[in-house]
Amino acid sequence: MRTKIKEIPQVTRIFFIALAVAVSSQLYFNMYSEGFRISAAVILLPILLMTVGEDISTMHICSATAVCVFVLRSALLFISTGSYDGALQLYLPNMLFYICYGFIFSRLCTNKYVVSYRKMFVVVLLSDFLSNIVEICATYT
Repeated sequence: MRTKIKEIPQVTRIFFIALAVAVSSQLYFNMYSEGFRISAAVILLPILLMTVGEDISTMHICSATAVCVFVLRSALLFISTGSYDGALQLYLPNMLFYICYGFIFSRLCTNKYVVSYRKMFVVVLLSDFLSNIVEICATYT
């Protein structure tokens, strides 16, 4: 018997969305020039927000994602260096990205049940662009 997504508790869905986005955030595609990378999470996060997380607060999902990304990247740092030194400085801007993304996305897309593809494209583009600006500012200040 197939389980309907909505029958899975929201907390469980939030955890799995956050984990999936955190893992996909480690996959990068080099675009245009060296140093300009696009994460697979850019594609996965809005898809999961609009499907699996359609009836869940965007801020709850993105906040959980921020924590998951921090924990995953800190664990990978520890595995590669044997230390957590610098994890907060390195990965706090990433956390801010996801929190800002959730805030902007939720303000621009107030009804996840009814939204056109054109509007969704603009919402995702603006959410990503503005969150990247916040992340860059946090990284270099």
